Amino acid sequence: MSPDKRGGKEKRRKRGKTPKMVRFNVPNENPIPKPDTGDLRHERPSRIKNPPSDRRWRFSFRHWTQREYFGLGSVQTKWFAALLERLKDLSSKHLDYFVKDSSAKKAYRYHTINWDMSVMTRAQFEKLIPQEYRDEETDVFQFQLGMTKGRVVGFTDSESVFQVVLLDPAHNMQLGSHRGGKPGPTATKEL
Repeated sequence: MSPDKRGGKEKRRKRGKTPKMVRFNVPNENPIPKPDTGDLRHERPSRIKNPPSDRRWRFSFRHWTQREYFGLGSVQTKWFAALLERLKDLSSKHLDYFVKDSSAKKAYRYHTINWDMSVMTRAQFEKLIPQEYRDEETDVFQFQLGMTKGRVVGFTDSESVFQVVLLDPAHNMQLGSHRGGKPGPTATKEL
């Protein structure tokens, strides 16, 4: 073996025996403040009229419930597939798409609830949501799953998350003339 190769081996052995460095987490006493990125958490939901253009739809089922006229006991598997497809579809869209584009609202039938045409009063609905959102400032919206597949009903919270409160497979939240203004049958069931 040539001296160059032996010398290389010795150098590698010496490097391998160096002690490892130990890192300590030292708290930064003067943190650099982060720039304002348009955080909307402290605004009331109905005041979020112009969300940041990069904010997409997000959903929560924290306040979801079943009750008379809004049950899922008789719903078929394909209805749940339609629900998931719609949530997936909306999750890819920006919130400002619905704020600025009236054709998008129309295509998804995204609108506030007309309480005069509902099987439920606003006061009854407000009992289903947190106290901080129980006022006229909070708009309650619905959007469709498909022409005959019902609706999703909820509100947008202070973090721009759509809080799903009711799933409406029989389209009872906003009664139409197709059943003479009468609610459709649903069944509640422990899932």
